[in-house]
Amino acid sequence: MFFIFGSARSGTTLLAQVLSAHSKLIVPAETDFIVPANYIYQRVRDAGVRRALLADLIPNTSLFDDSLGRYMSRAEAKALILNGSDDLGELFAELYGLLAQRAGKTLAGDKSPNDLPLFPLLQANGMFKANPKVIHIVRDVRDSGASVLRLGWVDERVLKEFHARNWQNTNLKLSQAMQGDPNYFFLRYEDFATDPRPWCERLCKFLEFDFEPEMLEETRRDTRYDHVAAHSRITSKISGDAIGSYKNYMSEEEAENWTNHAKAALQLYGYA
Repeated sequence: MFFIFGSARSGTTLLAQVLSAHSKLIVPAETDFIVPANYIYQRVRDAGVRRALLADLIPNTSLFDDSLGRYMSRAEAKALILNGSDDLGELFAELYGLLAQRAGKTLAGDKSPNDLPLFPLLQANGMFKANPKVIHIVRDVRDSGASVLRLGWVDERVLKEFHARNWQNTNLKLSQAMQGDPNYFFLRYEDFATDPRPWCERLCKFLEFDFEPEMLEETRRDTRYDHVAAHSRITSKISGDAIGSYKNYMSEEEAENWTNHAKAALQLYGYA
């Protein structure tokens, strides 16, 4: 399996949809069991108890039915977990292997912005011992933050106080931990949105598949997002129209404040 890591509103859903348009790749809708499963794995020492807890947890998480549940029943997922590997990374590889098989694909990936802040926990639990591919997408925190603000997902005061620092800390931890690793692929949303084809070609090479031009066709993307305000552009042509849109939602003083809070990462990633 492979992972897509990125902060909220950084293009993870778009990237997942583009990759899923490949005849050999599938990334289901966002999941919410990776982090809680890792806490169980970390805190429960008895393998039998741990396995039973994971078998109950994963198929019953709130997002299972719309993600992995589209390709397997809860009972099938539970049976696989009860009879699967004791190693958490290997267990997830088995689970996503079944997903790929059911979807008629070769390789399946996972994406959830909620996983990025807990990357150190996943790493400590050996999630990457088997060297799964890791795709890390980053977007200018001023644009991603303005998007979160516009959607009203987080209290405005909390967002302005903590979002930039959190964006910097979580993304830096991942890029610093995996820098130079052949199984790590970094890209900026802005570069992908402006000129997607060469990045799709590089991603396919990274995942060890041939590039397919159909990946860029809007009609290949899942229509489930058609009526979701947060993803209203998913089935549109990929473009860089939203780059710099934070200027429509932030004053110069606010933008400068965000820049100061995330200066190290903004400089490292070429935004400042």
